[in-house]
Amino acid sequence: RAECRLPVAILFYHRVAKTGCDNPWSIHLDNFKRQLDWLQSNFEMVSLADAQTRIRGPHNDRISVSITFDDGYADNSEFAIPELVSRKIPLTYFVSTDFVETGRSFPHDIELGTPLPPNDIPQLQEFVRLGIEIGSHTRSHANIAAVSRADQLRQEIEGSILSINQWLGIQCRYFAFPYGLP
Repeated sequence: RAECRLPVAILFYHRVAKTGCDNPWSIHLDNFKRQLDWLQSNFEMVSLADAQTRIRGPHNDRISVSITFDDGYADNSEFAIPELVSRKIPLTYFVSTDFVETGRSFPHDIELGTPLPPNDIPQLQEFVRLGIEIGSHTRSHANIAAVSRADQLRQEIEGSILSINQWLGIQCRYFAFPYGLP
C-alpha cells in the first residue's frame, strides 16, 4: 500500500443463469449479484485495458478487479450482461467462434447431457453496441497446449480473430487461452 502497488485481479466467469447451474462453469444469477455487490463495495471495477495499464505501470493506489467471461453462452445475454451493464461494470467477453457461427453446444456440456446454446452473432453485435469488449477464445475451444502444428494454431487464433473482426466491425484486441493452463 505504501508503494501504491496494490493488486489487480482479473476474474473470469463462464455462464450466469437461473437454471442448470450444477456444473463448475455456471453460477446462479442470485449468487452472481451477491458477488458483484461485494466486489463493488470493496474494489474498483476496471476494464481489462485499465487492468493491464495498472499491472504494467508504476502506480496503483486501489485494489482493482476486471471481469471477463469465457466461451460465450447465450444465457449471459439474458442474465449477466444486463446486470453488468446496469451497474456500469466494464467487461471483456471471450468467444469461441465456431460455436457462435454454428450454434452447436460445447462438447463439455454435451458430455454432461446439458447442451447449452452459445451466443449468436446478433447478440455479440448488441454487446459491442453496449460497449462490451469482445475477445477471441479460439475457433473450437482448442487446448492450445496440445496443438503441435503451426497452421492449426494459426487457424485457431487468427481465424477466430478474423471472424470477430468481420462479424462485429471491430479490431479484436484480446485473446484468452481455453483451459488457461501452460
